[in-house]
Amino acid sequence: MSFAPGARMNPRRMSLWAQVFVASAIVRILVALACNQPNLSIDASGYDVMAGNLLAWGTLSEKAEAPLVPSGYREPGYPAFVAACYWLIGVHPMGAVIIQSILGAVGTVFFILCVIRLSGRDDAWLAWISALVSLATPWMSSAGWVELMREDLSHTLLLGVILLADRLIRRDHIRRPYAAALGAWIGVGALIKATFVVVLPAILIVWLAKSRRKAVLPAILALLATGAVVAPWLARNYFLFGQPDLACTKGLILYQHSGRPDQLDGVEPEYRQLAHELANRWPDARPYSSLAKYKLETQDGWTHFCHVFHYAIVARDKRSPEDADAILYRIAKQDALEDPGRYLAITASNISFYLTGGLVGGRARPAEIVAERGPFRRLFYTLRPAAILALEALAVAGLLLFGRAPLAWMLMLTAAGTILANSVVSAGHWRYRTTADVLWAVLAMAVLARLIEHYTGKPPHTTTSGRGIESLPQ
Repeated sequence: MSFAPGARMNPRRMSLWAQVFVASAIVRILVALACNQPNLSIDASGYDVMAGNLLAWGTLSEKAEAPLVPSGYREPGYPAFVAACYWLIGVHPMGAVIIQSILGAVGTVFFILCVIRLSGRDDAWLAWISALVSLATPWMSSAGWVELMREDLSHTLLLGVILLADRLIRRDHIRRPYAAALGAWIGVGALIKATFVVVLPAILIVWLAKSRRKAVLPAILALLATGAVVAPWLARNYFLFGQPDLACTKGLILYQHSGRPDQLDGVEPEYRQLAHELANRWPDARPYSSLAKYKLETQDGWTHFCHVFHYAIVARDKRSPEDADAILYRIAKQDALEDPGRYLAITASNISFYLTGGLVGGRARPAEIVAERGPFRRLFYTLRPAAILALEALAVAGLLLFGRAPLAWMLMLTAAGTILANSVVSAGHWRYRTTADVLWAVLAMAVLARLIEHYTGKPPHTTTSGRGIESLPQ
């Protein structure tokens, strides 16, 4: 498949991509089988329970036993995907991980196609190196493919959306069904991971900048299609929980930016007191022995404290997770309004934390905590900032090295930037930024390919007429 309009399939390329797909699928499956921990994390176990309830009772619930209570705390897309896997092969979490690994191999091919689109090259060496980078990138954000976690599936969907959007943006005459399909695809992605929805404005910005009036109607169709996909879930959460959200977690997110366990007055005083008691006993009261040495001033420690506070509200007063989130939202909103400077300072700190790979800002890990995590973890925490900074530097350098950026480059940069901004706002675990890392990796690989071409003078196997990125249709 070429990215040039009207281009024909090339048997050599098709054979290469088939080889990459098979090799990627085999590596993913072997690593997943070697780890053999599909339900290792709390989130993975939650998806397993929700998928089982959906398959057995037709209800999205996080309850492991009757009576089942509808849940709006997680998006429905990934539990539905896992439930479909269970329907197909039986209730086997590892089987669902294997199916996800195969779809992830499709994402690897999409990754390569994005690199080809940006660099104008489709050399075999570039395809294989891109495949390796695609396999390694999710692990920088602690979001590999060996568990029942939604990030890997979200990556595949995101790269597919970018390819489709790029193709539509370059067309002079946009077919309306394709615009609607793009919007629906984004809607499905948002039902899997709410972060996905920020890709839509990123695409529309580039689309309208290029085509102006011609893009208005297709852009409206895309918006309507996205809305049509997510509206039933939003309406369901509003009528059940009073929160028209993809996931009822806005209180937890806002509390991570503005919550003050030392503040005892204001709204919800009984729950402020609970937070104060938890903070004073921290970390001795924590049930997670492997994380017991984290302090409140670290990013992971504070994030986990906020989650424990949320769980404490649920456990102590038999509240639903959605009710507990509403309580956190009222507390955090008041704290943010009373001390906006603190809120902005924490946000700025999180920007530094995410942009530098955790090197500075965001309540970064003290050296003594990193030293206690073992040699592998020490190496991981040492290399991750360097890897993330290198990806981001290469991605942005592409604009300076190659002059006027083409639409494909701007599309990728805008999407990566909006996803990263959303990660800063969410201020949660590292895997919240992993979707942006995939796009940074695509951009970085394209820059490396162009640099190699520039310094070696080796003509590329191009996918369009002419040489490389400057000759691509604008």
